Amino acid sequence: MSKIKKFYRPENLDTALELLSDEKNMVIGGGTTVAMNVPGSISGLVSLKKLQLSEMKVTGSKVEIGGGTTAQELYKWEGINNVWGGILTSACRNIGSTLTRNLVTVGGNIVSVFPWSDIPVVLMLLDGNVVSTGNNKVPFQKYFEKSPVSQGYGKDKIITGIEIEKNTGNEGYFWETFQKTKVDFAMTTICGLIKTENKIVKELRLAIGAVSVLPVRLTGVENALIGKELTESALREALKKEFENVKIRDDFRVSKGYICEVTENLIVKNLMKGL
Repeated sequence: MSKIKKFYRPENLDTALELLSDEKNMVIGGGTTVAMNVPGSISGLVSLKKLQLSEMKVTGSKVEIGGGTTAQELYKWEGINNVWGGILTSACRNIGSTLTRNLVTVGGNIVSVFPWSDIPVVLMLLDGNVVSTGNNKVPFQKYFEKSPVSQGYGKDKIITGIEIEKNTGNEGYFWETFQKTKVDFAMTTICGLIKTENKIVKELRLAIGAVSVLPVRLTGVENALIGKELTESALREALKKEFENVKIRDDFRVSKGYICEVTENLIVKNLMKGL
């Protein structure tokens, strides 16, 4: 951090964007990303603290969460507890320690997108948008198709918040992560929703994180099972076929084969237990 010579606290988005147009400046939200790595060319930090981006509210069928909201604030907010089965609350609870959750912001978690980031994989499952300066809105699934940084987020565009459409509440949900210890980086994270009728799959959404650089929506598995009876054999067959197309990242702790096996077993356990 000794390379940092200037620290800015702009009071509006226009000023923040003007400062970030300087290649020597870098945005800072909660500070956890900056603590891990500051590129050698960076000598100035642009704080978003004064921009008042931490408002949370429910408006009709929509939940709006400011980009500056911390993971701890979101975890404690009752407005999100029953939305989409509470899986976003579960993800926030899993983010490191309480001290870490008090620093990590929603905007930072979905811009930096480390493989083990907890919020992005949940958003892949939900209906809603990432909102940035100029009130530009991008659906969650499209937003995570490429690295947000490569799309200019955190530089040309500032995340002002996310908006989530409420669900019907008639589905079953699950979220689970696998890690060595409570504060260890996740090796794999899964989440999903399923709606069945007489064991026939009417709706299915599956997403995984940590196993790859960006979160992945398992659309191949979804398409293979919707409209059919859910059986363990059919589910495992669809998962194995899907994993052939997922680029599994290197993890010095375990092999790629092991991670695929654990991820498959977690999904099977959670989907089959309600039948």
